[in-house]
Amino acid sequence: MTELRDIRVLTKSEDSTLNSEGARFSDKDISLIDECKDALERMDVNKKGLVLGAGQNTPHWMAKGWETLDLLPEYNTTFIADANNLSNAVGDNKYDFVLAERITLNPVAGDPTLVRGPSGDYFEPALGHNNLLAEANRILNTGGRLIIQTIDNAGMQVGVPVAEQFTPFFETYGFKPVLVVSEDFRIPEVRKKGVEVTWYAEKVHDL
Repeated sequence: MTELRDIRVLTKSEDSTLNSEGARFSDKDISLIDECKDALERMDVNKKGLVLGAGQNTPHWMAKGWETLDLLPEYNTTFIADANNLSNAVGDNKYDFVLAERITLNPVAGDPTLVRGPSGDYFEPALGHNNLLAEANRILNTGGRLIIQTIDNAGMQVGVPVAEQFTPFFETYGFKPVLVVSEDFRIPEVRKKGVEVTWYAEKVHDL
C-alpha cells in the first residue's frame, strides 16, 4: 500500500525552483502539476472539467470554461447534487479534470458524520475520502486529472484530511498522486493548526 513517504511531496518554493532550473519539461510529476494549473487558469476548449462544491465561486469557474456542481440550488451550478452522488448526478458525462475546491472531507472513510457547512448556519454530509476518489474515478477519463485543494490537520479534527491517512486511498482508487504543500507542512506544531495542501493526481486505471 502506498504511504505518504512513497509519493512525491513538494513545497511551493521547491516547485518554483524547479521552474527556474528548467526541469519542468522532463519531470512527469511537474508536468502533471503544470497541466492542472493551466486548466485552473483556463480550460482548453477540447477538454472538460468539473468543480465540486463550487458555491459562490460558480461564475468564476464557468467563465474559465469549467462545469460546476454544488448541493445548494441558489448557486446556479451545472449540476445540483451532493458530491457523494457525483457519478449519478453527471450521468454519462466524462471529464478530463475534476477539482475539489476546499471541499469538506471526513477523515473517517464512510463515516456519516455531519459537519458545519461553509456558511456556518447549516449542516451537510461530509464527503468521505473513499467516496471522493471513487466518484472521481468513475467520471474521469483514464489519464484524467484530479485536483484536491484543502488543508492538512495533524490534530485529526473532522472535516479535514490528514496526509498520512489520505495517501493510501489514492492507489486503492486508481490514482497516482503528487502533493504540493506550504513551507511549514513539516513543522508539527504548525501543521496541527492546519496548513494548505494541494493534491494533483492522475487516474491510471478504472475501478
